[in-house]
Amino acid sequence: MVMTRIILILLLTVVSGSLHADWVNFGTSVTRTGNVTAYVNQTTIQKTGEKSKMWILYDSRIPRKFEKLAYKSSMGQDEYDCKTKQSRTIAILLYSKNLGHGDVVSKFSTSSSNWESAPPDSMSGHLLEYACGMK
Repeated sequence: MVMTRIILILLLTVVSGSLHADWVNFGTSVTRTGNVTAYVNQTTIQKTGEKSKMWILYDSRIPRKFEKLAYKSSMGQDEYDCKTKQSRTIAILLYSKNLGHGDVVSKFSTSSSNWESAPPDSMSGHLLEYACGMK
């Protein structure tokens, strides 16, 4: 648990240190609770064999809910299996304000989250293609 927190803090430091300079608008997705815009940090893409990791920032004008907590943006590190076309979340931080600003409402990390299919015409499918260098 202590090692997980240390890794999360180090990752957050690296990503938030370049928050404005390296985030690129990736696209907008329509959800049940409104539009969500995804931004990718190109400098955080790490490829190892058939797997790739990347930090993504999701931003919403309308507050979203996680359990009973309201947040407007989330920053997470996702891992992609380029061969099987699956993805999973490794770490995530929820922010009270847009674009990763404000208070951290919640944070968690896991190395054992389940792999999920990334359909080709979905946001997760497009992010997988980007992280794996297919586009």
